[in-house]
Amino acid sequence: MATEKGTIQFLKRHIESKMVLSQCGRYFLPETYLSIVFNFKDIEKAVSELGCAAHDRLGLAKKIYEEGTRVFAILIKNGQEDSIIAFREHDVLDARLPLNETIATRILKQLGTAFAREQQWQFLPYKFRRHMRDYHRHISDSEWILPFVGEDEIMGSGGFGDVSKVNVFPSQQEFMVNEVRTFLSGFCLRDSSLLNADSGIPETSDSD
Repeated sequence: MATEKGTIQFLKRHIESKMVLSQCGRYFLPETYLSIVFNFKDIEKAVSELGCAAHDRLGLAKKIYEEGTRVFAILIKNGQEDSIIAFREHDVLDARLPLNETIATRILKQLGTAFAREQQWQFLPYKFRRHMRDYHRHISDSEWILPFVGEDEIMGSGGFGDVSKVNVFPSQQEFMVNEVRTFLSGFCLRDSSLLNADSGIPETSDSD
């Protein structure tokens, strides 16, 4: 008899509802939402619904909660939740992400290619670190989903191209906390406008 997967389906729907559309047309899950969607109680329930042997469940919920929430979320979203057993057996959890195709196919067989090329990147959106505000950085890896949201605003043009102002999803930057950030020609500026009234982004305003 097939195991009912009510909690797993609930988590999948919750993940999908929290995905954010980037400017490039790819969806990503902001990192702060993982802890909102996945609490230990729901992970325990989800583990009880996996199609695996009883001994495979021993200590699994704790392992996922402490070390593998992101991997488990990727698998649940793509209907591969039972594969978390193989990930634990190979000791490949969140700290090992992102995975190359060789490792992903070793664990997931024919499904590993999609995991490595697309699925994992939806849960690994690029994050602009605090120290990056002091210098220019070229991001060469095309797999990263840049967390730019809303519409660009062309500020001007120069001999080498256009200067645009873009908006970054709040949790994907460390320059300032809990605000939409805008970037102009490498400098961080304050933006007081909301991009999406339904996104959960708090409105901010300048007082100075």
